[in-house]
Amino acid sequence: MTLDLLVRDLGPADIATIRSLFRAGLMSCVRPEDGVLYDEFEAYVARSLNSDFAADTILECYTKAARSAYLVAEDRSTRKVVGGVGMHPVEVGDPEFAMTLPEVERSKVCEVRRMTVDIHWQRCGIAQLLMEALEDRARVHKYEIMRAVTSSQQQAACRLYDRRGFTRSKLIAHSPELTLVPFTKCISTRPLLVRDCTAQDEEALRALLAAGIMGYVTPEDGQIFKEFGDYTKAALASDFSDIVGNYVKAPRSAYLIAEDPTTGRIVGGVGLHPVEVGDPGYAANLSLEQRSQVCELRRMTVDSMFRRRGVGSQLLQLFEARAIQLGYRSIHLTTASNQTTTPAFYAACGFALEKATNPTVLPHQAIPLHHFVKRLASAL
Repeated sequence: MTLDLLVRDLGPADIATIRSLFRAGLMSCVRPEDGVLYDEFEAYVARSLNSDFAADTILECYTKAARSAYLVAEDRSTRKVVGGVGMHPVEVGDPEFAMTLPEVERSKVCEVRRMTVDIHWQRCGIAQLLMEALEDRARVHKYEIMRAVTSSQQQAACRLYDRRGFTRSKLIAHSPELTLVPFTKCISTRPLLVRDCTAQDEEALRALLAAGIMGYVTPEDGQIFKEFGDYTKAALASDFSDIVGNYVKAPRSAYLIAEDPTTGRIVGGVGLHPVEVGDPGYAANLSLEQRSQVCELRRMTVDSMFRRRGVGSQLLQLFEARAIQLGYRSIHLTTASNQTTTPAFYAACGFALEKATNPTVLPHQAIPLHHFVKRLASAL
């Protein structure tokens, strides 16, 4: 179905309609037979309609509030409002999450709120249009990162954020029945600086690596969660205990970081080692001559808020240039198969999946691993 839509700011005449759409949209995700889950959705809707979405406060909370907005989609032919989406500073939209951010970062993050589309007009591109307009508005308000939280029951919303380039963060167990799915997207167009790691970067890098690894699992994953935890502890206690010493100052090695030049925030990093250091088990299957020509890509990590912005690609491009400079002819790396987007990223960057004779040097049996190799341009 084709609609001629106008996206505009919420007005007084829209309030009753958007409140009704919000309630109907959320409650369509559950049924009374869902028991406690249905009750949780009802309670959430009631809280919303009596707080920022109350009839007498919604304009004050969104349209008139600082660095906030509520946009609606109107069908031009009928003048009917068929959807809407709001935006708040993160400290208003999710104060608990805001407290986990450094104070200097909070002003750069906005929270997507109260997204809703008329249940009779879904799958018509309304949500996409609303999100595109909201991203533009967020940039006007000088935000650099958008964050959204939805529930696993709201599959249409999850698919929308995936299509819009948002990255899923670690799931939140709100209750035994309700799991929340956080999403983030960097909308800044500011270029990043890629440079060698220094001692002053190490603490931030260790935190970034730990968050990146553990972001792929939850305690409900059982043995895999334990193995990811063990792997993280081992990394932080070994080569990542002294990044400068083990990478920057080590022979034919390096650790590159991506930094926001305005704030100095470290948003990604990647390490380079000779293959016999990075993966001795894999190196054991190579001749001495081959070992001298293969480097190991290690500890690649990107801040979840900056994913899908080209940070990984930029790091990898400069990693390859450094590897060539150090005399390597190919790259080897290993990644866990449950890091769903990672294997696809390496494949898109020209790496080939290789079945290794010795799949891992770590005592982790529950995690299938992917081994990738790439011949460098200088060797072709």
